[in-house]
Amino acid sequence: MNLRLGAAVLLFACAWAPAAAAGRAGGSAGVLFARSLAREQQIRSPGPQATILQLRSVVNAYDAIVRRFPASGYCDNALWQGANLALLAFERFSQAADRRAAERMLVQLRDHYPSSSLVARVEEVLAAGGMSAAFPSLAPVPAGPGARPA
Repeated sequence: MNLRLGAAVLLFACAWAPAAAAGRAGGSAGVLFARSLAREQQIRSPGPQATILQLRSVVNAYDAIVRRFPASGYCDNALWQGANLALLAFERFSQAADRRAAERMLVQLRDHYPSSSLVARVEEVLAAGGMSAAFPSLAPVPAGPGARPA
């Protein structure tokens, strides 16, 4: 009887594990970043100019990666891409909310991911966008296990 139970458990585990792994992979930081980057490339491509809603949607997708996976190696890139896309939205539509979003994301990159190679360019982008490099540091992002110190 124990052999049958063991075999049933093993069979269940073998059938369930690939499905569970696929579900996790579909929502990983890397997959979400790749999707966001593909959407960004699509709305930046030649053709009809992207709407403010399309631009903000992708900015929010990048921001969601950071909120959901704060310890991921994709966070600094997501913040960089999101901030630059928010600046594009600000340049095109002159909405202060987009400028604030860009500034917030750049400061978050600078303050929470100091070892990122992108940090060296943050102050330059802040200055070029007429934003304050002295923007106050943000509250720490809740970090999961293995997160980099802020």
